[in-house]
Amino acid sequence: MYKIYLLKDINNLEYIGKTKLSLKERLRLHRTARDIGQYCSSQQLNLHNCEMIVLEECDESIASEREQYWMELFPLRVNKNNAICNKKEWSKQYRIDNKEYMKEYVKVPYHQHIQWTQDWLRDHYRLEHGRTLIPTPIDSIRGIIQQTGEQVNTHHNVKDWHLGESPEVSCLYTVSTGPKQSEIVFEYDDGRNKHRRWQVPLKQDQFILFSSHLNHYITHNKNKDFLVNLSLHFQLI
Repeated sequence: MYKIYLLKDINNLEYIGKTKLSLKERLRLHRTARDIGQYCSSQQLNLHNCEMIVLEECDESIASEREQYWMELFPLRVNKNNAICNKKEWSKQYRIDNKEYMKEYVKVPYHQHIQWTQDWLRDHYRLEHGRTLIPTPIDSIRGIIQQTGEQVNTHHNVKDWHLGESPEVSCLYTVSTGPKQSEIVFEYDDGRNKHRRWQVPLKQDQFILFSSHLNHYITHNKNKDFLVNLSLHFQLI
């Protein structure tokens, strides 16, 4: 079941949202979004001095419609987007639904080797960083296949319309590449300089872990053979 909720701060600023998480966990994500570079209109509120109220509980199939219903009852809310069409609009820009943008992404069926890969990454990350990676559902795993001359355009892996379901850590695993090197390029601001870039060469059998909110792209495949990568995503606990 989804909860439609109201966030209201000490200054009477209001935000309407929906979640299937607990209110405590959803509020935590609102508070940490700014710290990891995600923008949400709820950041206009004083999130450390606010109340969170459940307005309604409903089935997932009608959650967006019910969210929009409540948004119209709070015309002074800070989030002015249309809840019903918002996901579709973001999908066109960022997600796999957009065939022009993500045409090189393919669904990857479950295989035991993928499970072993996720288990290895979980154990390695816990050993190095003291936190645990929880894999997102298996149907979120994608293969990225680039033919000669193709590149993957700039995107990030956060669902801007639903931060609670977004991954926190992403992984790019290079399955096969040719002799001519391609790179994954991360775009970021370092606090003093904007539009910084960090290039990481792609090497076969290499894992690259990074924060899911980072904008990134993969440069052109300069080889005759396919450049094949696997895209995995995780939550952190």
